[in-house]
Order: sequence, then structure tokens, then C-alpha cells
Amino acid sequence: MNSKFEIQTNELLHMLNTHPLIIDVRQPSEFAHGHIPGAINVPLDKVDQLQLDDEAILVCQTGRQSFVAKLILDEKGYRTKRVIDGMLQWDGPLE
Repeated sequence: MNSKFEIQTNELLHMLNTHPLIIDVRQPSEFAHGHIPGAINVPLDKVDQLQLDDEAILVCQTGRQSFVAKLILDEKGYRTKRVIDGMLQWDGPLE
């Protein structure tokens, strides 16, 4: 995967003030325990139903589910980036 399609958690932290579209692909119970401010929850099994107007940043717990979500959305022609190490490495604010 090309690094221009991946970002580190610290890069996302610095982007929060620009209000990027962040899609958290974890299960609702995981999302409820804490998520990046402004993120929306679309579990991986529902990602193929998304319709996007803007580039989306995909996040999960470890980076594996966001990798799969990226493949699904990229195949549909959407522009996406994924957070490489997911929420395990996130040290920013939580909602």
C-alpha cells in the first residue's frame, strides 16, 4: 500500500481542526467505548453501502479492518486513506 493512502495517528490528530470525514469501521460496541471526535460509525459489514462525496479517513482498532474497508471503497471509486495502526496507537481526544 502506498503511503499517500495511509496516515499515522499523529497526522490525523493534527488534521482534526479541519474536520475530516472519519469513518470508524469497528463494531458499535467498540465505537461506544471511545472514538475519535467527529467520527461516524459504519461497521465493516456495512461499508459497501456507503456513498461518499468527500475523501474519507478510515480507522479501526488495529488497522486490519480499515485496510479491508479501503479496498472495498476504492473499488467503488471513492478516495480513502486509512489510519495505519488504528485506535491502538491513538493518543488524542476521545468521545
